[in-house]
Amino acid sequence: MESSLLSSELIRFVFILFGCFWRGFKPCLSSMLALARELRDIIGIGDQSVPVDARSFSNSYRVCDLARCQGMCCYDGVFLEAPEVEVVERIVEEERHRFDLWGIKFDSGGLELRRKSNGCVQTKTATRSFDYEDQAEMPTHFDPTTCVFRCSDGRCSLQRLSVVLGYDPWHFKPMGCWMHPLELNLVGKPTVSVSSGGMSLFSGSTQCGKVCQPGVSGYETFRNELNALSVVLDQDLSQAPGS
Repeated sequence: MESSLLSSELIRFVFILFGCFWRGFKPCLSSMLALARELRDIIGIGDQSVPVDARSFSNSYRVCDLARCQGMCCYDGVFLEAPEVEVVERIVEEERHRFDLWGIKFDSGGLELRRKSNGCVQTKTATRSFDYEDQAEMPTHFDPTTCVFRCSDGRCSLQRLSVVLGYDPWHFKPMGCWMHPLELNLVGKPTVSVSSGGMSLFSGSTQCGKVCQPGVSGYETFRNELNALSVVLDQDLSQAPGS
């Protein structure tokens, strides 16, 4: 058994070493989910238990039809925490040729500074003008813009890059993106909900954040999002009450 373990560790070491040679001795690109502990501390959760808003997750939803919604949830880009900024900057530097190949053009590394509603200035993904087709049913309070990392077919190039490099689809995707339309409310008692129970002017206005019939419960529709958020919060959010 000890010999077998030693052999497996040796094989693992060889693969890691080979990867370093392949990337020119550069450390492997960081995963957004690998930043879970840092993100948990930054957003102020620490080791708190965060309950799921059972009422909003018990409603019916549908996964959006990208051909119809055209990725409207990406219209304003996304604010990034400091560790996420480092990941995106590194990706743009090392994989710029892929973004060029996919028609993703951006200045300043695709990032910009923007003042948030609370007055704080924070880094976010930059945006560009974009004409949405009528079937998107774009909310009137959404600007006709889109994230610079958006591909022509509405897909996220950061997610596309994750898949191309053999990682989980959300490997390089910012937390604020893969969580959508889930919202982590930190005012008062922290909770996880779908579109803040329908009250969010952002996620509640996108197709996947609206209650609809026919559909399936939020626990099923957003199972992947709940599983990923469970990693960040270090607790199981995937089970509906009584299941």
